[in-house]
Amino acid sequence: MAQADDEGGVPLALVTDWYHLGAITASMEIARGNPGWTIAPSISLGKEHGQNLSSTVRRALATCQEFNRSKALCVFVACRPAAGSDKPFSADIYTVVKAICAHENQSGAAVSLLFSGPAAATLASEAAAMRASVTGEPFPRDARRGVPQVGSRVKIRDVELGADLEYSIVPPENASVPHGRLSSESPVARAILGQPCGACVEVSAPGGRILYELLEVNN
Repeated sequence: MAQADDEGGVPLALVTDWYHLGAITASMEIARGNPGWTIAPSISLGKEHGQNLSSTVRRALATCQEFNRSKALCVFVACRPAAGSDKPFSADIYTVVKAICAHENQSGAAVSLLFSGPAAATLASEAAAMRASVTGEPFPRDARRGVPQVGSRVKIRDVELGADLEYSIVPPENASVPHGRLSSESPVARAILGQPCGACVEVSAPGGRILYELLEVNN
């Protein structure tokens, strides 16, 4: 392969599983011996949630920025969750996006986010909309998917009781159920995030499982 400083050469990135210490160590050894090679962390959805996921992303970015000696970074997100874990949720995508934005603000880095696996294109579009909401950048309304995401206003129905409920899905720190603000980390939000209108989902509750139907989504 051509090196970065050869004619026609381009920098190469080693996509590294950031949950595997051996993979990180091996990647660093390879990159040290190959000028122009960099490391790009890979994060698996479903492995962690909330603050733990955010800490992993920011730690990976800080480590790679220091090792690569570059402010141009790339994070790969594996959409297929690890065996035995929950399915990937929009709340986790929001956590990743928010952690990336925080790192960019603090370090001056420019971070690209790439998805791989099932529904990669759909999740990439959702992440772009979330980034716009975090940074205040303009984003075409028709580019947002008609499914719940962080920031959406939704109407759901308790199928057994026939009661309709309306909530805005917000980050955990802004949640207030009495005021109609549902945490993106709550069981109900996790169940409906990414689902199309008309979908029915089951949510575990102290009194048993509750069936909800997603009636409306306003993004």
